[in-house]
Amino acid sequence: MRVFCRMASQWRHGFAGPESLDFSALPVVAKAVGVPITENLLANLDIMAGAAKQAMRAKR
Repeated sequence: MRVFCRMASQWRHGFAGPESLDFSALPVVAKAVGVPITENLLANLDIMAGAAKQAMRAKR
């Protein structure tokens, strides 16, 4: 998914590592790659962000 690849650098970090994506960047990213923000997009980003967070924490 093009939007997720561009959002990959938008992680908020806490003491335990990555916490969540900074979705305030999403409108700019979505517009840049020409993808409309829909409920389906948000749901998919949530799923992918959760999986990415688990993978990053497992590497620690």
